[in-house]
Amino acid sequence: MNRTSSLPAAAVCVIGAAGAVLRLAHTRTCYEESGLILPGRPLTALLTAALIAVILIGVIIGAMLAIRSRRTPPDDRPDAAPRGPLPAACCAVSALLTAAGTIWQFASSSPRTTLLIICSALGLAAAAAAAVMAARPSRLRSVRWPCAAVGTFFCLELVRHFAANTLNPVALSFGPECLSLGAVSLFAFCLGTARGQARGFGTVCFGLCAAGLCLTALTGPQITWPDRLILLTGTLFSLAFVFRLPVAGDTRPSPREREAEKTK
Repeated sequence: MNRTSSLPAAAVCVIGAAGAVLRLAHTRTCYEESGLILPGRPLTALLTAALIAVILIGVIIGAMLAIRSRRTPPDDRPDAAPRGPLPAACCAVSALLTAAGTIWQFASSSPRTTLLIICSALGLAAAAAAAVMAARPSRLRSVRWPCAAVGTFFCLELVRHFAANTLNPVALSFGPECLSLGAVSLFAFCLGTARGQARGFGTVCFGLCAAGLCLTALTGPQITWPDRLILLTGTLFSLAFVFRLPVAGDTRPSPREREAEKTK
């Protein structure tokens, strides 16, 4: 990954980390005893701006790379296979965190509802899927079903998290978590359809959004430690494939150039 392709991922990570700090301060200072947000606090505006900035970066960069990809002939597009151990390492760590967060969440929850049991089973399946992608990063056709497992798990986590906050009237209290879980789910489904190539609008946009929003959601007022492990999983899983962003000026030879080298 060159410097140009790393800038969007670095930007959303920095904004997401800053958003996590802002959210921690906001949780401690900007809520009434009744649970409502105090009006007129600048931290509320800053936190909202951080969330909007992450989403805008994802939309803008996703649109730019999607347009550029359509203008590039298929044979000249950069190879989506990862360079270096970083993407595989991100998938491997995300697999461990998914398994740990799922088991911790199941063990610490009471009562254990049907939705929780299903989420826990899918969480273990998602951990196994991430481990498979870490072990075989170059076999792009193998990511469809693993990505479907990850996407379904985060989709059910979104449903479970939203169901637990139906009586909370403050959307900013649980909204970032719902946005982040939804972004990871959509990113995984788009990635499976694209055979692991973070190139189209959906993979780039939702991948960047997921990385930044998951970091921001880490310090939410209702986030438990198992939730934090799962959100870190979403961040690492997204970054593992966003690190493959293809851009103009990539120094890797195209498939056509590699074939020409073989015939010499």
